[in-house]
Amino acid sequence: MNDTMLLDFKDLLPRLQDTADRSEIEQAINRHFLSPDDRRADDAWFDSVYTEDFVLIVPTGTYTGREGMREALRTSAVVFERSHHLVSNHVIEIDADGAAIRSKIIATHLQRADDQGDAFTGGADYTFTARRTGNGWRLSRAEYIAVWTRGTPPTPPAEPSGSQG
Repeated sequence: MNDTMLLDFKDLLPRLQDTADRSEIEQAINRHFLSPDDRRADDAWFDSVYTEDFVLIVPTGTYTGREGMREALRTSAVVFERSHHLVSNHVIEIDADGAAIRSKIIATHLQRADDQGDAFTGGADYTFTARRTGNGWRLSRAEYIAVWTRGTPPTPPAEPSGSQG
């Protein structure tokens, strides 16, 4: 092996780490959107996606931590029998053990699963922050930023929800 090949190999290692980090962050974002779609709220699932102090900011409120995320999912389930999220266009800025991310989503929600003609659909930007933990990259914050909607807005639950803990 000559010196040029060794130098190229050393330069490759940081690029491989960057690629692995980005892939792991994207996986956490994809899993975040599977939470409402698949009604996932178990501890093992949350541990694979979120930090303990995760904050979610959506139109129904601000939700903090594991119990806050469970409340957000319960609130969504009261309004929608089914949800389907498509997420893409991740722009990921990694700075050491933290990352800022912007993603695009299209979400379709059905108040009744058997009435697909009454779908409420929207496009949004999501901003995320993520942290590298001892168990890999985890989301620490997510904020929904509406861009457009189509269809009849959902009937909200009788009492607004939101949790600070």
